[in-house]
Amino acid sequence: MVLFQYLAMDESGKKIKGIIDAESKEEAELLFHKKNIVLTELELFSKVSKTKLSKKEILNFTDELSKLLLASLPLYDALTALKDKYENHKIYPLILDLSDQIKRGANFSQALSRYPDIFDFIYCSMVANSEKTGTLIQALEELVKIMQRGQNLRKKMTGALLYPAILSVFCFVVICSLLFFVVPSLFDLFEGRSLHPLTKIVFAVSKFANAYKIYLLFFFLALVILAFVAIYVKKVRDSIFKVILLLPGIRNLMVQVSLIRFSRSFSVLLSTGISYVEALRLAKDVMKHPIIEEDVSYAEKRIVEGEKLSSALRIRGNIPILVIRMLEIAEESAKTPEMLNHIAKIYEDELDKSLTQLTGVLQPLLLLVLGVVVGFVVLSVLIPLTDVSSFAG
Repeated sequence: MVLFQYLAMDESGKKIKGIIDAESKEEAELLFHKKNIVLTELELFSKVSKTKLSKKEILNFTDELSKLLLASLPLYDALTALKDKYENHKIYPLILDLSDQIKRGANFSQALSRYPDIFDFIYCSMVANSEKTGTLIQALEELVKIMQRGQNLRKKMTGALLYPAILSVFCFVVICSLLFFVVPSLFDLFEGRSLHPLTKIVFAVSKFANAYKIYLLFFFLALVILAFVAIYVKKVRDSIFKVILLLPGIRNLMVQVSLIRFSRSFSVLLSTGISYVEALRLAKDVMKHPIIEEDVSYAEKRIVEGEKLSSALRIRGNIPILVIRMLEIAEESAKTPEMLNHIAKIYEDELDKSLTQLTGVLQPLLLLVLGVVVGFVVLSVLIPLTDVSSFAG
């Protein structure tokens, strides 16, 4: 089957567009002719490899596919059912191509590996291993659980930091409003009068901000650009990340998140039959923590030389001793995947406590900062207004 992108008009004259699969262009034109649809454009669709899906969309696809397979549908029929359901969705071309690959005799893992930006190595490895053992349904169900855990982790982080972020933006807006609009409107009122030192400070800050507002605007834009660079340039991102880790409370939080990601991924990769060193290298890439990634890279080299993972990680001193001790026990009992899952569970509980503590400190602290700033400005204005003799004069 070949994918074609079309533009046509139905019997009512309404324009329609979409994607259709057919053996050839002539067959596609014949299909439209049978449906009494006037075809205006028909061309090969070549953007399947560029399809971008969110984590939630991949999760929904995997979950629905596992349920259809559980209902005893063959893989091709299950993909066909999903194709019909998502006909007007951006995942439609992907499902079309996957079903076409299966129809041609390709393995499901081979079809998935054509889209590394959508289905990562862990996903493809679990599917490939399940095809050997005949446990594709169980593998897909496990992938659903893994992705749900990842989503829950992101939701916890987002939910914990969302309110402080909104409050910080509100603080910034209030301060800018005071400095650029409220305080300057009072300059004429107090011109030529003897002012309290508190009022002088606020007026001086406001005059400075207004005099150099263009430069302040450029500085703010530079910070925004730096933020985008930090997201997309790895070296810059790692450097900024190391600075952020110096902030109180942030370091432990980032370590916990990284250990959860690493433990879950390493456990899954080992369970799929991937070699120890290869699984360690791949699990390292999901950590998003440059310092601990360096520790794992160092440990990877030492393991090749015959050293144990727990001993290699102990040398650098950045991994919590609890993790190292649990890995030592796992290496002695040959139950590393199970122990890694226990480590992830422990640090998920620790993360919940850390996020609760962090938000419990940040929220009142930001409210206090906002109250102090607003109170400082209001007080600086009220003090001169109480000097009645100054206005009488």
